[in-house]
Amino acid sequence: SNDAQNTKSFSFAFIGENKEGGKIEALNILQLNEKLKSYYNIEGDVKVFDASAPLGLFAEVVTNFSPLCNDYFYEGKEPAGIDADAVKICQRYNGKYYYASLYSKWYKIPLYSAYRFNPGDKSNLKKTKNIWFIEPQISNTGSSPDMSLPGSSTQKANNQQALNTDYEFSGFDRGQLNPTSFQREEARYATFTLTNAVPLYPCFHRFHWNKWEKETKMLLYSVSDEGLAYIVTGVVPTEYRIPWKSEFDEATDREYHRVSIPSHIWTAVCYKHSSNNSKSFSFGYIGKNEEHSTIKAMSISSLKEKLIELYGNSPSLTIFE
Repeated sequence: SNDAQNTKSFSFAFIGENKEGGKIEALNILQLNEKLKSYYNIEGDVKVFDASAPLGLFAEVVTNFSPLCNDYFYEGKEPAGIDADAVKICQRYNGKYYYASLYSKWYKIPLYSAYRFNPGDKSNLKKTKNIWFIEPQISNTGSSPDMSLPGSSTQKANNQQALNTDYEFSGFDRGQLNPTSFQREEARYATFTLTNAVPLYPCFHRFHWNKWEKETKMLLYSVSDEGLAYIVTGVVPTEYRIPWKSEFDEATDREYHRVSIPSHIWTAVCYKHSSNNSKSFSFGYIGKNEEHSTIKAMSISSLKEKLIELYGNSPSLTIFE
């Protein structure tokens, strides 16, 4: 009987700190739920094995960004001319929307994320736990809008999006388009989704691109009390994909050549001063996704022309217009 079979069922969990000498603790599922609730600063219940509410994180695939996440675009106008067939996602946490992403099911990466600069008090930042999530609605529009942990039942149908296994042993970082460091505590958790990540070469990501992110953060932080900064970070996809299959790979069930490696990553910033328009400004920068690439700063109009060239056949492309 089913009752007899259930007597042989069991569950358990363990959790550890990612540091030298970090301890790993064994615990039951209820205890794990409570720990994760504390780590993620979640107000409601946490249920690891309940697909209807995994870790309190949520995202919605939408037909239009308006009205759910229209506030993250300058003057409510989303970029145009990038990919008409991509999926629009409003990313949220604990019932609040934090940014928008345009996601390509063909390339299995976001083409851009649009967000506002909102880091909060620098002295009051709490380190987040970087567990990466997937979005079940991309593959199945009838699924729950909740982000799900990889390994849950919703993962089985994800032939149209990236998974954590695609990045394992690939030699590439998960590069966030909406960077965690640009957001305050609660908004940070919503950035750890694979619908906000692209494969970036480690040296380029950790040194070159990170340096520009830090400089941008310092600049915007210095004027954050006087206005709002609207940011769009995007990529140019290619048909080169991870994971690569080499002659040394053993025969496994792993799928290869799934997730597009972008040729370029770019950021456009539009800062709007609250009372003095002469203090408003905009700028952009773009870099080639290579280990020792040079990143170039430019005006928004120059960035637009560069992207029209890179995307090809996109004369209608706009960023902030």
